[in-house]
Amino acid sequence: MENKLFLASDAPLLQDKDIEKIKSIIISKNYFEAEEITLTSHLRNDLFLDSLDVVEIVMDVEKEFRIHIPDSAIEEMQSFADMCQIMHQQLQEQ
Repeated sequence: MENKLFLASDAPLLQDKDIEKIKSIIISKNYFEAEEITLTSHLRNDLFLDSLDVVEIVMDVEKEFRIHIPDSAIEEMQSFADMCQIMHQQLQEQ
């Protein structure tokens, strides 16, 4: 059975394949192993991503998933889970 990230309402958020795509984008920008990136990973404190890194990753996520993530949402991203949740919200709005 495929694991999924869930919102508080238990509505499926993203499937593993989508989470893995986002992880692979982060890995391509830095020297991380997939195991090092968890949903609770803080983008700046754990993954040492600066604001430019986050913007570049978001741009790649936007391109991969054909979505637009507003600047205000980027500023709110603190963890990998935040990134996944914001991406899901944008997919739902399409």
